[in-house]
Amino acid sequence: MKKLRNVDQALENFLSRARLLGEKLGPILYQLPPNLHKNEALLDDFAAGLPPDLFHVFEFRHASWFDPAIFDIMERRKIAFCIFDAPGRACPEVVTGDLVYVRFHGSSQLYSGCYTEEELENWAGRIRNLALGRLAVYAYFNNDAEAFAVYNAIDLARDIRDLEQR
Repeated sequence: MKKLRNVDQALENFLSRARLLGEKLGPILYQLPPNLHKNEALLDDFAAGLPPDLFHVFEFRHASWFDPAIFDIMERRKIAFCIFDAPGRACPEVVTGDLVYVRFHGSSQLYSGCYTEEELENWAGRIRNLALGRLAVYAYFNNDAEAFAVYNAIDLARDIRDLEQR
């Protein structure tokens, strides 16, 4: 709602509650609305206020953000870029910050549809390559409208383990 503006108090409130998760706290995802276009200064100002002891990830919904200048800001600020897979939407496979973060929004329908074994094997190889030199990999399945998310996550984890054992 605030689109990265005037967020000091809201961000402080949110992060203080998130920190209650302790060691179970993973990366914090900031998902920007599709009508928010690229603004380098806005992103840099917001990112400057993020605590460096937490992992932060940005998922951009407008393609104007897919820009080398934005990726440079994210790398400098140690913020991860969210790579997403969604039907009818393209996303660059760029890694910034210390981790790889991938969201699966559905293979054939948004928030729905089951990924095929071939699709998951393909993603396992891509994720393995993207992860080189990074601290961690996080993959989230958001294709839960028909309860495929858990099964796809289990299969992707298995495929990645299988690649590691080769």
